[in-house]
Amino acid sequence: GAPTAPPELLVQAAGGVAKPGVYSLVPGARVADLVEAAGGLSDDADGDRVNLAAPVADGQRIWLPRRGEDQPPDVI
Repeated sequence: GAPTAPPELLVQAAGGVAKPGVYSLVPGARVADLVEAAGGLSDDADGDRVNLAAPVADGQRIWLPRRGEDQPPDVI
């Protein structure tokens, strides 16, 4: 049969990104792909505390910290 498109991953980018939100990524995507989809790190993001090479999983929320921020806010 005809090849089918790979399933998508829905991953939330929160915190220090230009456009926080939920993004559709391809399987095997990394945090760097999510950051790119979210318009890059914000000016106040603490990029040294982000592992851009980490894989992402479907349904995951990735918090990208801002400078001076100790803990991410609670998720409701």
